[in-house]
This record gives sequence, structure tokens and C-alpha cells, in this order.
Amino acid sequence: KNCRRVLEVSGLRNKFLAIFDGVDLEEYGLKGKPHPDLFLKVIDGFNLEPKDCVVFEDSLAGVISAKSGGFYTVGIDRAANSEFFKKEKADLIINDLSQLDFSKGKGLFLK
Repeated sequence: KNCRRVLEVSGLRNKFLAIFDGVDLEEYGLKGKPHPDLFLKVIDGFNLEPKDCVVFEDSLAGVISAKSGGFYTVGIDRAANSEFFKKEKADLIINDLSQLDFSKGKGLFLK
């Protein structure tokens, strides 16, 4: 439920077309993680496919949720979960968002 706050503090809020978190989950009456319902709701109406979207997750249930929905998934390993993220097939595993470069135009790059 703290996604918006984290993005504001990190200065990344303006890089995203849509942001949904646990607050929206409750508002729309969607199933929580590990179900992909919230992630699928985010792209609903944007004419996007899950495979064309990136989900950033720091929880194992979140990685499972994103992967089961067909999303490209970045596991943020803040609690030594990299082995679990690998097991659940996270597409990329990082320790901190600062390892990524969002400023090179279209795309997402490791620094």
C-alpha cells in the first residue's frame, strides 16, 4: 500500500502511466497476491499485453503474482530473497531501484 509514497520519494512517480497498489485492490474488490488480478487491472483499458509491461516487486507473493499474469518481473531483493525470486523465475533481480536507469528514453536499463 506504499507504492505511491516510494515512487514520490524516489523521484520516479512521473515515469509511470498508471500506479495501482493495495489501496486499489481493496477499492476494486480484487483478489490479492499471489493472484495476478491487481496487475491485470492496471493494464485494463490501456490496450497493453502483460508481456509488454514491467512489474517491480519486493515480495515473493508479488513475484509469483506478476509471473502468473505473464508480466516481465523485476524482483527487488531487499531481504535476501534472491534464491526464491530465481525459483519463481523473476526476469531480473536487483537489490535497489537505484541500480536501474530510467532516463535513457524508452526502456529500462541496468546501470
